[in-house]
Amino acid sequence: MKFTNNLAAYTVCIDDMWGIVMKTTKLDRLISFLLAVMMLFSSVPSLPAGADEDDEPLFTYISHKDYTCRLTWLDGNTNTYTDKFIDNGNEAENVINYILDNFDFKEEIDKSGENDEFVDIGGADSARVFDPDSNTTTIYDIEGNVIRTITYDPSSKKLSINGVEDIGENGAAKVYYLKLKNGTSVNVDFDPANTDKWKVTGINSGLNAAVEDKIYDGSTIKNLLTGEVKIDGSIKWLDAAIEDERNDTRNTDGDLVLWRYSKTGASDEKEYVAQADSMPLIKTDENGDPVLEDGHLTFKTTYTFEKCDKYDENGYPYEYYVREHLPSQISENYEPP
Repeated sequence: MKFTNNLAAYTVCIDDMWGIVMKTTKLDRLISFLLAVMMLFSSVPSLPAGADEDDEPLFTYISHKDYTCRLTWLDGNTNTYTDKFIDNGNEAENVINYILDNFDFKEEIDKSGENDEFVDIGGADSARVFDPDSNTTTIYDIEGNVIRTITYDPSSKKLSINGVEDIGENGAAKVYYLKLKNGTSVNVDFDPANTDKWKVTGINSGLNAAVEDKIYDGSTIKNLLTGEVKIDGSIKWLDAAIEDERNDTRNTDGDLVLWRYSKTGASDEKEYVAQADSMPLIKTDENGDPVLEDGHLTFKTTYTFEKCDKYDENGYPYEYYVREHLPSQISENYEPP
């Protein structure tokens, strides 16, 4: 509504509502103005019968966004990712199924996690239909209604959970994350003989940088190939002169030590296996005392190191070997061979 003073007469323009322009006397102008105001307020919808101004709003504005994250796969030169996700069908479909089968999708209510709410991205009763042209899986409930669509781009390793609600009832942005259903790792395949696993870690940033068990919007899922291996074998004593040293001068400080190295690129550095440590070569009884035969020390003919890491921090396989340390060889400056 716009008023302009044009010397003798006033012009009342209500063109934004009715496109009417009226030029009248003062009394007519006042009556027209009051009528216009009454018509304006009469256009505001009234509350339904029995409704109260404090009731929930009749309409709620809902916006949507896509939750996204990237996936990294550290499997060294083992081709584990290629074998499972690329050579075994469509890569995008396999990765989406990996997420659906092993992760929960939740809305964060508070940092304790106790009140966080599950967001349905397709449970056991849902049906999945994959479109290879768009690298998208559409998930349906048992009544045939679309629950969600999920997309994976193999070139960028980017996953998108599409169309999640962006704004909560209080007007604040909703926070979502993925989290493993169980534990911190996922079996590489269904073969019980294969104990290798993907160790899953969330690479987050900002205020969530220290959080590893959740993957927030815009973050990265790190999948590291892990496993354990047992190192064992037999010991055969060949050198008589060294055997004399063992029998006559050796003490319990002599050990069989396990070494390892990983072939990562051009590196050929050897690393001491701290968790396997070393194994005394002399035989001992249940109390740890040496076992003697004819007054001499006796020595083991087998060795075993349990639960040694199978892969390094980049998923490359370790190579292990053992070497004897005689008393005369042990010093503070002793280096791996």
